[in-house]
Parts: sequence; C-alpha cells; structure tokens
Amino acid sequence: MSKRFSSLKSAERTKKKCEFVPWNLEDLVPEHIQNGNVQDALKYICDLSPYIKHSGEMPLIAMKNQLYSVMASRTAVDQGVSHLRETGVIRVFKTSLGQDQFCIMFTIDYIKHITEQFKATCKGEEQPKCLTRFLEEVLSNPTDITVEKEFLIDKHGFKDSDVTELIKIGVLNVKDAGSWWLAIPSVGCFLKLLRKGRQAIIQIIRRTKYREINYKMLLSRKPPTSLKFGFQYHVHDLIGADLVRCINSTTGVLLRIVND
Repeated sequence: MSKRFSSLKSAERTKKKCEFVPWNLEDLVPEHIQNGNVQDALKYICDLSPYIKHSGEMPLIAMKNQLYSVMASRTAVDQGVSHLRETGVIRVFKTSLGQDQFCIMFTIDYIKHITEQFKATCKGEEQPKCLTRFLEEVLSNPTDITVEKEFLIDKHGFKDSDVTELIKIGVLNVKDAGSWWLAIPSVGCFLKLLRKGRQAIIQIIRRTKYREINYKMLLSRKPPTSLKFGFQYHVHDLIGADLVRCINSTTGVLLRIVND
C-alpha cells in the first residue's frame, strides 16, 4: 500500500472526531458559524447560493442536514432547530428526499414566498380569504411539520373547502385523514435542482483517479450547468446527508463518497 493511502487510513483511525467536519483546519467555515447559533448558521447557508438568494425564482431554503456540516455539534443543531421552531422563528418541512431530510425556512421568508408565488401564478386574482387567514392565524402560531384537524378546523374554523383551496395553493399537503403536512409552494423545482446537484458532484468525485477530490480544487472548477446552487451549497448538503465525508490530508480536506 502506498504511503499516501497509509497516511489517510491513519488519519481516519486517529481523528474520528474530525473526520466528519474538519472545516476548522482549513478555515472553510467561519469559526463563529461553527460554534455559534443555528439562526446564524441558517443565514450563512442561504447566503452560499447566489442563485437561491438573488434569482427570485427560489425560496430561501436551507436543508437541516446542511447545518450538521457547518456547526461543530449535532446536538446543538437539533436543540437550536427545536427552539427556533417552537418560538415561531422558522418552519420545518418534510421532503421527498428521505425520512430524515427536512427543509427549513425563516417564517418571515416563508410568508413572503407564499404571497409572491400566489401573485405570480394567479395574476390579477385577489388573495383568497382562507390564505389570508392561514398567514395571519395559522402562521402566527408555532407549528410542527404537520397541521392537525383540531387546530385548523375545530380551533380556527377553516372549512373543508378552505383546506382544499390551501392544498391547491401549495401550503398544505395531505398526510392522512385529519392531518396535513405544512408545505412550500413550488418546492418541487428546488428539490429537483438539489438532486441534480448531488448527482453532479458525486459523478465528479467518481471520475477522479482515487475517487476523492480536494475541496479547494473542486471549488476552482467550472460548475456544470446542472449545478445551479453552487459548489459550496451542494457540498454542505452532501456532507450533512452523509453522502460524502471529509478526510484530513497534508494537501487539505478531501471529499470522499461514503460506501463507494
């Protein structure tokens, strides 16, 4: 076995704690984000993608798993997300990407996205009263990732026809009888591009000689057209989702596909 591979294996054995997120060694994530609060980390992630931030076509979304790749403690992430959700600062959404993969939006950005999406898709139409009530009454209260019948219909007096309209608008998805997922209008486009970005970077890594790539070298490449959100945004997604892991080496942080 070559000396190069021996050193990597040794690093894996002796630095298990650093293997997952060794960003501090390369200053790839600011220290105040690594050891700060979840709210600042969420803002940091959203700012990583100019396309998401400035295109006007995408909601300002971060994946919960991305927080695991920029903060030093998973426990701090879970506790911080729970606190921000319980205080109504953020909304958490189930996705089709996997059981433990969730979207996060700041509530203020979520409300703005809903109103802008309605104006864009229903030009000239007046905002329905059920949507106005949803924004004012439902979103003024901290909610879980689901909305129950007791809360929506029994407590706030929404009718079945109102619920049907809210599903059509895209703020609710049916979970089961008497329960709905809180949803993001037009989130399908975001998830589609996120999947394409994951696949694109994984393919780049697989084509390298040793099926691993230096993080800084990856950033220096011209992004493929399918990588809409930028390398940094997608890499943090891959690491946090346990699809790619970080390995310390003498040349910097290497990205290697998990179980490849």
